[in-house]
Amino acid sequence: MSKAYLKTYFTVLLSIFFLVGVINLTVDPLWYLSGNHLTGVNLPWNERIMKTNLLLQEPKDQYDCLLFGTSRSTLFDTALLTNHQCFNYAFSAGDPEEFVNYAEYAKAEGVNPVQVYVEIDPKDLRERRGAKHYAEVNDPLPVYQAYLFSFDVLRLSIDTLIADDAFKRVYDRHFRGRVDEDAPDYKPEFEPEEQKSCDLSRIRPFEALKQTFPDAKIVGFVAPLSAWYVY
Repeated sequence: MSKAYLKTYFTVLLSIFFLVGVINLTVDPLWYLSGNHLTGVNLPWNERIMKTNLLLQEPKDQYDCLLFGTSRSTLFDTALLTNHQCFNYAFSAGDPEEFVNYAEYAKAEGVNPVQVYVEIDPKDLRERRGAKHYAEVNDPLPVYQAYLFSFDVLRLSIDTLIADDAFKRVYDRHFRGRVDEDAPDYKPEFEPEEQKSCDLSRIRPFEALKQTFPDAKIVGFVAPLSAWYVY
């Protein structure tokens, strides 16, 4: 194999990695840096990783407040909580048990909130569940490993640019959640009264959250959904 061939091969290979890295760093689909520099629209590809990357960008004492919840809570602008610097750690399809895992991770990273807001979804209080394994929260990959050598992330970057209408819930350039203007109107379905119940054992994850931050004030809230869910 000639030296010229090897030189050309490695030049092309490095050029590909360079191009992949530039695109991924510019669009920043996983929020390692400052988000999408091209359109300012950030899509919720993997909010668990994205929110964790965002949290790790700030000094340990930046936040004295955390908010946990589901996709509905991602739309809450924590800047409205003027008494605290609150980090919105909500993500799509979040469960109370997961909130505890991410709370423990934040604590291990040095976050020590005095106030914690947690969304209470009515269905989480009435569903009996078997044991379910939730993946341990780990540190994200280093940015160079995630962006320079990942064609999967490149696909996310490209999809962010060409398919920004794939989600009805997006984030702006300041990582504030909002509903897309083209989102359809919500049409609630009637739920018979007899289907509503409360399983008191389901409060255990919330008790565990309090144990994670024993000195913090825990505030539970129900995110707006529909009038049928008013008890």
